[in-house]
Amino acid sequence: MLSNLGTQSTSIAYPLLVLAITHSAAKAGFVAFARTLPVALLLLPAGVAADHWSRKRLMVGADVVRVVAIGSLAAALLAHRLAFWAIPVVAFVEGAGAAVFTAAQAGALRGVVPAQQLPAAAGAQTGRQAAVQLAGPPIGGALFGLDRAFPFLADVLSYAFSTLSLLAMRTPFQQSRERDASPLRERVAEGFRFLWAQPFLRTCAFLFGLGNFIGPGVLLAIVVIARRQGLSAAAIGALTAVFGGCVLIGSFLSPVLRRLLPVRTILLVELWMGVAVAAFVFRPSVYVLTAGLVPTALVIPSTDSVVHGYRIAMTPDRLLGRVESVRATISLSIAPLGPLIAGFLLGAVSARVTIAVFAAVALVLALWGTLSPSIRKAPSLDTLASDETQSADEGLDTDEVQAMALDLSALWSDEARAVYGEPSDVHPEIAARLDAENPGTVLDIGCGTGVLGNSLRSNWIGIDRSIEQLRQSAGRTAISAALSLPFADDTFGAAATLYTLYFFADPSAVAAEARRVLRPGALFAVCAPSRHDDPEIAHFGPRDDVDAFASEDIEELLTEQFVDVEIHEWNFPYLELRDVESARDYIHFWYYPRLSRSEAEECAKTLALPQKITKIGAWGVGRKPRWL
Repeated sequence: MLSNLGTQSTSIAYPLLVLAITHSAAKAGFVAFARTLPVALLLLPAGVAADHWSRKRLMVGADVVRVVAIGSLAAALLAHRLAFWAIPVVAFVEGAGAAVFTAAQAGALRGVVPAQQLPAAAGAQTGRQAAVQLAGPPIGGALFGLDRAFPFLADVLSYAFSTLSLLAMRTPFQQSRERDASPLRERVAEGFRFLWAQPFLRTCAFLFGLGNFIGPGVLLAIVVIARRQGLSAAAIGALTAVFGGCVLIGSFLSPVLRRLLPVRTILLVELWMGVAVAAFVFRPSVYVLTAGLVPTALVIPSTDSVVHGYRIAMTPDRLLGRVESVRATISLSIAPLGPLIAGFLLGAVSARVTIAVFAAVALVLALWGTLSPSIRKAPSLDTLASDETQSADEGLDTDEVQAMALDLSALWSDEARAVYGEPSDVHPEIAARLDAENPGTVLDIGCGTGVLGNSLRSNWIGIDRSIEQLRQSAGRTAISAALSLPFADDTFGAAATLYTLYFFADPSAVAAEARRVLRPGALFAVCAPSRHDDPEIAHFGPRDDVDAFASEDIEELLTEQFVDVEIHEWNFPYLELRDVESARDYIHFWYYPRLSRSEAEECAKTLALPQKITKIGAWGVGRKPRWL
């Protein structure tokens, strides 16, 4: 907040300084362009750095560099030896520091705020930003009226205080992580792949990225037009502060709007409010132009809270810097063009034509957002606090689960190999049933490592909540909650959720969401073990999932929402526990967390090894009614 206060004071001081020296609106736009350009150029490598090195040290380093750069500009002003070329150079260096700081900042927020509170935290962060936007421009304008160097000296002090406050913080800004030795291009690409796989986040990045063209351009236009209409520097600062003041008011309204309105409505309100600047075309007063920004300013905190909060909560910590940098690169790449084009247009055509161009862009974005399927299916913020939408591995240590899975594949019994060849479970049978329908594309809900996809001939898309599981899949995958699928109605020719529904409190809700995205007549497949599974180890006591969804529930689930239901049962000695170690791992897997690893080993020693393990369960399919 301290550094932002100084930044906002110089946001008004930069164009005032350039106008005072050169009397050129185009050069003022060029300096604003130079200040924002590094954010677009450097955010991707900065994001890789934020996931590789200490985020706190990167933030401190960014502040120190900005102290030196802005300090040199202030010194040149005090010495009356400032050349114009130095202004865009310093602005560029300051923007480079902002890129590094921004890439690391999301990790700081994630490190101290629980996931379900991230939307509120993002809204509060926008409110604090609004507070400095409210105070910064008038302070910057007033300081500039006293001396041209004063707003830049204030910025130097703000970065210095920010550095000290960061050094005083003891909370780590990242989780413990292993060193990533992969090439830079691959690390950047991983961030792109994660964001691209989330339709809602991808659309918001492009939609509001293009919207970032409008705000900086109109704000520069206010400064230039106000100067032409005879306002003083202090008055211009006060006028631009109106925008920050309304954002601050909007931050107080944000919790209420999040409770009352769905995410899609909040996003569309901001998009359509952007068209209000067109009022200037009919009454060309700088006060009318400022008033046209007010509706957008009031809803910005609500939009930021739902989009930023959801994205930060859904992104794994090890990818957070890269995903944030990819998002910001997409969102902010066009932002430097706003003031550049505004300055050019204001110098070449009338102010009315200039604002009409920006209003036309706002109208196009509003129409895009209204018609976008991804925005129409915007996720609910309730998924951030829902434990029921977590995938299986999130209840266990990921490495441990993967190791146990490898052990289980080695335990396949001779009988099972004789029937199925290599260990395969029932996935090939289910895949063959779905392929027989020529479905086009199959959606696999809770796909894990993509076992079903490996057996399918049809196209396959898998969704899961575990990035670690998805990384092992060779197919098209996406991070998503099963209760809020990021797909339009009637999209897929088949869907499946295998060994998944027992992790949900309401399996029927998962089935209903799957039915929504299926085309009429498409098949939905479900697979689950029986409550009487593994009878050879049942004497160790009931499992914690005794009341969870089981194969005995499949027929009822499918007949409630589907037709032409088929049920296929199995009862077969699939596995063989050959020694104490394999028995321990298997018992621990199924009885975790009730039995510790050492307790599971004691149970294993009581078995007459080698021990055959009978797997009992069923899979079924149902067809979405063709009249739905």
